[in-house]
Amino acid sequence: MSKNRKRNETQKKERGVKETRRTGIEGVGDVPWGTHFCLFYHITDDLIDILVPYFKAGLENNEFCMWVTSEPLSVDDATRALMEAVKEFDTYSKKGQIEILDYSEWYTQSGKFEADTVLQGWVEKERLALKNGFDGLRLTGNTFWLEKSDWKAFTEYEATVDSVIGNYRMIALCSYSLDKCRAAEVIDVVKNHRFALIRRAGTWELIESAERKKAEAEVKHLNLVLKAIRNVNQMIVREKDRDRLIQVVCSALIETIGYHSAWIALFDEAGGLVAQAEAGLGEAFLPLVERLKRGVLPDCGQRVLSEPDVVVTKDPALTCGDCPLADKVNGSGMMTIRLERDGKVYGLWCVTCPVEFVESKDEQLLFKEVAADLAFTLHDMEQGEKRRGAEDALRESEKRFRIASQIASDVVYERDLQTGIATFYGDIDTHLGYDLGEFPRTMEGWREHVHPEDLAWIDRQSIDQLEPGVPHGIEYRMRKKDGTYMTWWDRIILIRDGKTGKPLKFIGAATDITERKKAKEALKKQMVHVERLNQLFVGREHRMVELKREVNALLAKLGEPPKYEAPEMVDKLKEDLERGTKLKGQR
Repeated sequence: MSKNRKRNETQKKERGVKETRRTGIEGVGDVPWGTHFCLFYHITDDLIDILVPYFKAGLENNEFCMWVTSEPLSVDDATRALMEAVKEFDTYSKKGQIEILDYSEWYTQSGKFEADTVLQGWVEKERLALKNGFDGLRLTGNTFWLEKSDWKAFTEYEATVDSVIGNYRMIALCSYSLDKCRAAEVIDVVKNHRFALIRRAGTWELIESAERKKAEAEVKHLNLVLKAIRNVNQMIVREKDRDRLIQVVCSALIETIGYHSAWIALFDEAGGLVAQAEAGLGEAFLPLVERLKRGVLPDCGQRVLSEPDVVVTKDPALTCGDCPLADKVNGSGMMTIRLERDGKVYGLWCVTCPVEFVESKDEQLLFKEVAADLAFTLHDMEQGEKRRGAEDALRESEKRFRIASQIASDVVYERDLQTGIATFYGDIDTHLGYDLGEFPRTMEGWREHVHPEDLAWIDRQSIDQLEPGVPHGIEYRMRKKDGTYMTWWDRIILIRDGKTGKPLKFIGAATDITERKKAKEALKKQMVHVERLNQLFVGREHRMVELKREVNALLAKLGEPPKYEAPEMVDKLKEDLERGTKLKGQR
């Protein structure tokens, strides 16, 4: 086998694609590996008519072929028939591609039929075929040798083969003589094979078991359901819009599984309709939407709100007579379920499909699982909206906080004591003469900019002495980018862990008080100067008053009237002097 061919087959296996093989039988065509079918014959020519082209195709398809014969066709007869039909039979035979055995060499080697031995023999033959470079194993076995006493065991063996052959690269054709099979036995045979071949009026016909067809249809449908679940799950992961999500989910069930219709209605906490979607209903869905808007639920909706499981309605037209969709869903079965997550009901989901589907427990279980996935996604979307709302509110709050901090000329910050990382909400960079984002946002960076004298004093303060939640004020100098210092008045609050009391972070607001500090120092100097002048002025005025009082006294001795009228100002000046001294002390 070429490398490209092997690669293609490997890729097919990985994709779950079953490779088909040519049977060589007219009316059958191609079948996949794992096909187990049977042939009912009357005469030897019936066997040759089917088995010879069957093996001819197998040899040409690079398959290892094994023919286990029994009466009425011997090993020699089978060999001659193949040699006549296959020109290169000798070539195939020499390279070990064909093996023709009598039933006694295979089915009854120990003298009796042993099902496990025969089954393991086929598995070993397939392994060796693949090892020797063949594509797989093509086999046939004639059951003419089978006695009535062995029938039950052989039937069980055939059932086992039918259940496991799909795991192997095998094609098996079993031959049964109609002369030895009663009606009940024919039914057993057909039931254990994918299909049967029988000649009627000279023409080969293919017969399938009704039971098997039904089972295969169910398997096919469940596979479609699983595919739909996979598609829905992919949509759930990919789709972020709620309304689009419920629409594509409804459409997926119609397009993938073949459901007749599907609709979803979502409600708010007050029961009001907030969204709806449908597939397969069209305008017939509108009257129901109007009812839902008025808060009127159909019968299935009322029932599902009181039942946590899938509500099955086998005849909606009969039991849902007042529903606007009753005529639309006539002849279908219906499943309804509530979309619920963590005790919250987000809405209803209703689908219509063939009645036999709604009666299937597997179908109900799969529908319930998909509904749970959808409800989880709706819940996740809701939580995501809440998170985004909270995040937007937080960002808006931080934005207002930053603006307020800038207007107030404050730098508001939060410093994590575990990581040392500081988050500033004011324009710390501009305050200290740095470009945007240049000032380091770490504890080490902050310490490097604090004046060494102030840092030594700060380091002597113990965090343990700070009362949680109570603002503490501290004044210190911060070095700017140009090397000069500015003075900060910092109000900080310590946050501790509520359980352990461990210090977690500082929240602070620092105000630049450099200019206020300078103004205060300048005011202090001016007050000293004013005080000196005031004392000088008051002293001189006091001396003038004394001199005027002496002049008035001398004039009184001379019997003349006083020349000056304000000797009492001395007392007033004394009061002013004392008041000035008190004001100085207060400053």
